[in-house]
Amino acid sequence: MAGLTTRYYNLTGGLNRLQGIGTINQSPKQTDTPQSYNVELYKLGGIQTMKGNKQVGNTLTATVTLGHEYTKGSKKYMMVCTADGKIWQYNKITQQYEEIFQFHTPTRRHSAVNFNQGVVFTNGVDDLVYYQYGRNELQDGTITIEDGSKTITGTNTTFTKLSPGDYINIEGLETPYIIDTIESDTSMGVTEAISLPEQQEQQFYGWTYGETTLYTTTNSNNAGNVDIYKYQNSKMNKQAFTGNIVEGTLQIASGTEEIVTRTVTDYYCYTIHEDSGYEVVSIIRGYVYLPANPRLGSNLFTIPTASTISGIQSITNFPQATTASEVSEPTSITFQSGSKATLTVYSVSGGKANVFSLNGNTSSRYGSLTYYSSGDLTHTVQETISTQTTTVYTRNTSSDTTVIVATSGLEFYLGPLSLLNATYINSDDASVREEVRGLSLNTWQGRLFVGGNDGTLYYSEVGLIHGWDLKYGAGAIPMFYNDNSDFAGLGIYGTYLVIHRKDYTYYLEPGVTGDPSSWQLVPFADISCDSQQSWLSVGNAYYVYSRLHQGVYPLMRRTIFLNNYLGTEISQKITDDFELLNTSSYDKIFPVYEPLKNYMMFYVPMLQGKGSNYCYCYDTISKSWWLRIVPQNVSIAFRFDNKVYIGTTDGQVLEEFKGLTFNGEPIEFSYRTPWFTFGDGTNYLSTREFRVKLDTEMTNHFRVRNRRDGAESYRTRDVSDNKGPVDSLIWDVGVTGTAEILNDETLTDTTWDNFEWVDTGYLVKRFPLPDQFFQSEQIEFYGNGLDDGMAICGFEFDRAELEEVPW
Repeated sequence: MAGLTTRYYNLTGGLNRLQGIGTINQSPKQTDTPQSYNVELYKLGGIQTMKGNKQVGNTLTATVTLGHEYTKGSKKYMMVCTADGKIWQYNKITQQYEEIFQFHTPTRRHSAVNFNQGVVFTNGVDDLVYYQYGRNELQDGTITIEDGSKTITGTNTTFTKLSPGDYINIEGLETPYIIDTIESDTSMGVTEAISLPEQQEQQFYGWTYGETTLYTTTNSNNAGNVDIYKYQNSKMNKQAFTGNIVEGTLQIASGTEEIVTRTVTDYYCYTIHEDSGYEVVSIIRGYVYLPANPRLGSNLFTIPTASTISGIQSITNFPQATTASEVSEPTSITFQSGSKATLTVYSVSGGKANVFSLNGNTSSRYGSLTYYSSGDLTHTVQETISTQTTTVYTRNTSSDTTVIVATSGLEFYLGPLSLLNATYINSDDASVREEVRGLSLNTWQGRLFVGGNDGTLYYSEVGLIHGWDLKYGAGAIPMFYNDNSDFAGLGIYGTYLVIHRKDYTYYLEPGVTGDPSSWQLVPFADISCDSQQSWLSVGNAYYVYSRLHQGVYPLMRRTIFLNNYLGTEISQKITDDFELLNTSSYDKIFPVYEPLKNYMMFYVPMLQGKGSNYCYCYDTISKSWWLRIVPQNVSIAFRFDNKVYIGTTDGQVLEEFKGLTFNGEPIEFSYRTPWFTFGDGTNYLSTREFRVKLDTEMTNHFRVRNRRDGAESYRTRDVSDNKGPVDSLIWDVGVTGTAEILNDETLTDTTWDNFEWVDTGYLVKRFPLPDQFFQSEQIEFYGNGLDDGMAICGFEFDRAELEEVPW
C-alpha cells in the first residue's frame, strides 16, 4: 500500500465503527474504538465535542433522588425529590425550588406518577402523597374552631365529600391541617390540635354604600384581590367575595350583585266580549301572555281564572304560564252592568313597560276584544324584574375599627396536598387491613398500582386516590407463579402494565372488558430491570438493562404480528465496558430519551466513575453508541420538557447538552482511532504527512496524540484554527426587476468569490507526526481545557512508505 493517501471520511459510529477508504483498491473495513468519550456524530460522518451541562435553579438541601415531569392540562412542572424526604417544585419565574412536602422518613429513592391532574409520590416507607398544583378549592359552608382542639364544627358544610388525609387551609391560619376523621357533614377531626394566633386583634377600614358597611384590611389605592369582611356578632367575618380598590373606591368583584328593582308589566292580555242576555252587560274573555324572561320575549301563555269583578278598582289574578302548551280555551271574566269596558294592556321591551289600549271592536294577535258597554274598566297585571350591577363603596373613616378576628363563620379550602391513607381494606371484613407501601408505582386502566413491599400488587378503585376498599373495586394480586421476589418497577407499554420483579418480567393485559375479572397475568421473560426509573419506552420498543444478561435489550417490541416481541441485545459492541459496572448499584441505572438527538441515554454506575456519571448514548438513527462522561456525581437522570436533566449528590439539578462546559468545568474529550496496520514482518513504515479536516463553524482547539506498535507512550501535537476566509463559490444573477426578467435565464458570468456566498467550510490542517517508524499506529484527538473543542470532518495519512525509501 506504499505511496497511497488513505482517507478516513466517515467517523460515525462513535464506539462502534470507523470506516476507512484508501484511494486505490481498498475495501471498506469496520473497527471498534471503545476508548472514545464525550464526542458524537457531526454532520455527514464527522465527529464533534459534546456540549456540557448547566445548573438549573438553586442548590437543594440533599442528594437529588428523583426528577419528574408533572403535567396538568397543557402546562408542565418540574418536580424533584431529595434524600432528606423533601419534595420540591421548580419555579421558572424565580428560578428557585419551592418545598411543597416532606416525608416523615428520609430515604435515598422516590417514585412518582401523574394521576387525576395531580401527581402521586412515594418513598416506599411512608404513606403515599398526592399533590395538585393550584388546588385551593373553597368548600361549602363555614366552620368554627377552638384553640387547642382537634375538632372542627361546620355550618351548612359537606365534610363527607372530603377524605381523611386531605389537607385543608383555614381562613386566617397559615398552617394547613390534615383531616384525621370525618364523623358527619358537620363534624370532623384533624391530626394536630389547632393553634390560633396569640394576637387576634386587627385594624379594619370601613367602606359604606347607603346603609351597608363592609370592611377590608387595607385602604391602599389600586389594591387588587382585597378580602371583604362583615362585622357580625362582635367579630369580623370574611365574606365569600373579594374586591379591588381604585382611587379610594372599593368595587366588589364579579360574583356579587346589587339588586335594582323596577315595576313593569310583563303580561299581554287579549279578551273577547260577549252579551250574556241578563243584568250583566258584558262578558270579557282572554288570554294572558307572560314571557319567562322579559328581556328575551319568550312566547309563553296562560289562561285567566274565572273571576267576577265588582267595580272599577277590582283586580283579577292571572296564573303565570311556563310553557306554550298550557294554552287552551279561555274562561270568562264577568263585569257588572254599567261598567265602561276599556282594557289597558302592558308589554315589556328592553326592561320598560309599553302601554296598549284595546277599545271597541279591536283585533289583536291572540284574540279580539268586542264590547258594547258604556262603563269604565282598567285592568293591569304587574310584577317586578331585577338587574345586576357592581356595588361601589366609598371610604368612611368613621367606620374604621379594631376587632377580634372571628373563630366562627370561617371559610376553609381543600389544599393542594392529600395523603392517600393507602390501606387496603374490606369494609365488610375487619380482618383485611394491609398498608400499601412500595417504590414501584404507575397508573393503568384508570387505577393507581403499587408494587407492595410485601410482594403483593395493589390497585385502587377507578379514578380515586383514597379508594382502597375491596368492597368498592380496589384489589390485590398476591400470587406470581411462586415468584415472591421484590418488585423492581411497573412500566407501561401499549395496552400492557409491565411488572418487573427481581429476575422476571410479567405483564397484565386488559382482557375483553377491561374489568379486573378479565385481566390476564402473563409471565414474559427472564429479562428485568432494577428500579422504577430503569425502564424506557421509545418508538416501538421498551428497553431495559438486564442484570442477568449484562446488556441492553428491547424487552418488548412491536412487529407486524406481535405487540410483545422480545428483541435482541443492542449493546454487543460495548459489552466489555459493562465488566466495570458497579454490581452493587444496579438500581441506579437510569435510561432517558433525548428526542432532539435521537439518543437513548443510559446513565450507569461504573467502578471508576462518580455515581452514575457514565452515560452510554445509543443513537437510534445511526445505530451507534457514544460515551458521555460528566464530572458530577450523578444520583438521578430524568427528562423534562423534551430535555435531559441530571441530579447530583451535591443537591444540584443540571440540564444536559447545555453550554460549552460541565457547569464551569472543562469538557474532557477523547476520540481514539483503531490501530492502523501498514506494515508487517520486518517492514517498518513512516508517513510523510498527517492531515485533519476541521469545520470552521466550530471551535477547534485540541491535541493530537499518536501511539505506535501497541505502546501506551505517545507524543503530542497541539491543533487549533482561527476562523478566516475560505474559498467559496457564488453565482451572480446580476439583474433586478420583475419575475419575468429573473426567469429569463439571462445570467452574467459566474465568478469565484471568497467571502460573499458562504463564510463557512472545512479547513485542512497538515503537520508531521513524531516517531514515524512503525508497523501499526493509533491516532487520538483529545482536549481538557475550558476553551477546548473540535469538529472534525475527516482525516488522512499521506504516503505511508517503507522507512528505507527516502522522501
